[in-house]
Amino acid sequence: MISLIRPRLNLLAIAVLACVFNLCPPVQAGGDPDLPRPIPLGGNVLFYDITIEQDGAKTQLWIYTPADVPEGSKLPCVLIAPAGTALWHGMSLGGGDRPEHTPWVEAGNVVVAYSISGALPAEWDDGDAMKALDAFLKADGGVANAKAALDYAIAKVKEVDKKKVYTVGHSSAATLAIQVAQADSRIKRCVAFAPATDLETHLEETADIFASEYKETRLKKWSAKYSPLTRAKKLKCPIFLFHAEDDENISIEETRKFEQALVKAGRKEVKLVTTESGGHYQSMIDEGMPTAVMWVIE
Repeated sequence: MISLIRPRLNLLAIAVLACVFNLCPPVQAGGDPDLPRPIPLGGNVLFYDITIEQDGAKTQLWIYTPADVPEGSKLPCVLIAPAGTALWHGMSLGGGDRPEHTPWVEAGNVVVAYSISGALPAEWDDGDAMKALDAFLKADGGVANAKAALDYAIAKVKEVDKKKVYTVGHSSAATLAIQVAQADSRIKRCVAFAPATDLETHLEETADIFASEYKETRLKKWSAKYSPLTRAKKLKCPIFLFHAEDDENISIEETRKFEQALVKAGRKEVKLVTTESGGHYQSMIDEGMPTAVMWVIE
């Protein structure tokens, strides 16, 4: 089972500040809310916090733009979800996600971070697990959240260049990044840091969580159908893969196997970068991210 433990900062102060100064956007009847006034984060970064709704499911968006974009300019758009799921439930956005967001916006991209339906509470029981699984599968494992986020960004963020949309993620979010690229032809490049690409194997140990045979069967069917490894032919855009040799969470051999599957499927634009050390998370921050940022602009 995949999990990524890292700090998730309390953003209550930002939310309170936004509402006190009337920055919270009103929901418009029959449509998504417009962007609120931005919150400066420093370092030439503007930040927007907004929640959209599609088919009854809410998706929180954290949108970042450079502060000095010339009027009329278009920038690439980076879609990114939070990491840390066990691949059967969703995840909310948290302050600990920021280190994966800011390098992209500082490099001149619009960043659209989005939550994944089916987040678990801090303390959960079997009933919470069932609800999370239902919401997660209804959102196609987060693919629906990504599509809704992109739809919103194209419609509401004037700086977004819809011809340059990239999907990025780490660990479980890297799995989702690949799934989004496989499912949405608008994605032009994909970056996956230490992804879990063989869903069927990773989810085998999850069966005992679910008492209901029906729900267990649904999850098994979903993992078989949407595993990145079995859908290698569905990926049409260039992909950047990164993995550390000493990763104790997900084996680098899994990424090498996925690379081979992509090549066998005829995908020529596959770049695999490896490093000897840094583990599951820090290797991505120290080496993977800077290299990937340069790769997308080649």
